[in-house]
Amino acid sequence: MNEVQRNVPGNKVAFADGRQTTLVETLPGTSASELITKLGLATADAVTPKSTVLIIGGTNVPDADSQARLFQLFTRGLTRAVAENSTLIIDGTIAGGVMTALSKALLDRNIKAPLLGIANDSQITWPGRDGVDGADGRKMLESNYTHFVVVKSPDSDGVIDKMYEIAEILSQNIPVLTILVNDSPVAKDEVVRSVRQGWPILVIGGSGGFADQIQKAWQGKQDYIRALSAWKPGDPNKPIPPFIADPVLAEVIAEGDLHFFPIIEEPEKLELYIDLRLKANDILSQAQAQYKVYSDDAKQQEAIFRRQQFFILVLGVIITFLAVIQSFYMQIQEKVHWLPSGSFSAVLGGVLYYILIGLPVLMALLIAGANRFNPGNRWVTMRAATEAFKRELFRYRTRTGIYSNMQVILNKTTREATLAKSLETISREWLERNSDFAMFPAPIRYPSAREAQKGVAPKTLEQRKPPKQSQKVGSPFTLRPSAISKSGWLTSLTSIKTGARSWDGS
Repeated sequence: MNEVQRNVPGNKVAFADGRQTTLVETLPGTSASELITKLGLATADAVTPKSTVLIIGGTNVPDADSQARLFQLFTRGLTRAVAENSTLIIDGTIAGGVMTALSKALLDRNIKAPLLGIANDSQITWPGRDGVDGADGRKMLESNYTHFVVVKSPDSDGVIDKMYEIAEILSQNIPVLTILVNDSPVAKDEVVRSVRQGWPILVIGGSGGFADQIQKAWQGKQDYIRALSAWKPGDPNKPIPPFIADPVLAEVIAEGDLHFFPIIEEPEKLELYIDLRLKANDILSQAQAQYKVYSDDAKQQEAIFRRQQFFILVLGVIITFLAVIQSFYMQIQEKVHWLPSGSFSAVLGGVLYYILIGLPVLMALLIAGANRFNPGNRWVTMRAATEAFKRELFRYRTRTGIYSNMQVILNKTTREATLAKSLETISREWLERNSDFAMFPAPIRYPSAREAQKGVAPKTLEQRKPPKQSQKVGSPFTLRPSAISKSGWLTSLTSIKTGARSWDGS
């Protein structure tokens, strides 16, 4: 057994309510990969998450009304978003009531979502721990966690390091969302680490503490951008950018992918907003996939067009050449009357006659096919759509033009909704000019979280029966993964736009 394995003892903690938690004690130097293995999150039986939500700050809000609102936001809004996105929850708050209620709501809905808690050894104890009880200031571990990591570190940095190491490994190739509620002694450090990781941060506005500080500073930045957009060159009263004395807060405002949700809003909107944030990368990945589909089809149409033109040109030259040869042999036959009827020259003349009848017919068919299917026009159209996609993706990534901070703020929208609208316009322009959908695969309907747990396989739309009018339809905001097709792609774009409008207009 190596040194790392000796430093990572793992065990099951049993609670009075019959539930169990996989608990691992670790030192700061232990690798996150070893911890994940000990926790059982990397086994074949483990639930494979499709997204990760990192909850930081403190979910115990002092105000009773705000605490009640937060309770419903988590138990109704966050729970549904977790079910929709097969989410792994990492809790760094070590809170009581709200996280316990969230866990119970997940169980009641039969949602098998792993809930991972991380705390310092000096903060936590658990049933059956030798020589330690809750009387020395340690909080008793609750049964709502499915997995828990106890870091034996003299300071809080070891816990934060380990939490983000685990989150980074578990979140490879899947979207991550950090949710900040209220405040905690380490909230600033946790938020700035999410910023440096490039993860989006959803701030629950009105929950107090550092969350409200971020919202206030962000509002000052928005006010400055609006004033700057109204400023005209030559006006001496040019707006001055707000100065933030706190270096951590300044970095968060300047570089963070920040999003805000008021604590007084409805839980259903939180579900939609989390869904949008977790699937913000989906629209980019789908746009890239659709860009490749358009590019490949443009190359295919170009090859067909060039091949057709080549064959038409070659046939034209051959027909002209054979017509000259036939004319030559006809002159020979007129001048040389002694050639027998069965000679080679006579037979060759007959063959040329029939070839010259058949080749123009073949050439006419090629020209008719080229005019009917028109690969040249499709090539140009698809290449134009491809380049338009490339342009929008570049502007989206660089946050320029309509995707800049100023335009997003002035238009009261999101970058994702703007990109969806632009790409939908490009796709519909192509659809209006092309009616052949057979080259694209049928979109796939993926099962819901509950169906996935029952082993329901994905079905194509052709295999589905049309839903009845009285049947409950899923949220129009949902962007489900689908096979790349024109209809599925446009449906996804419309879903994002609809959801964004429903939030922006609230």
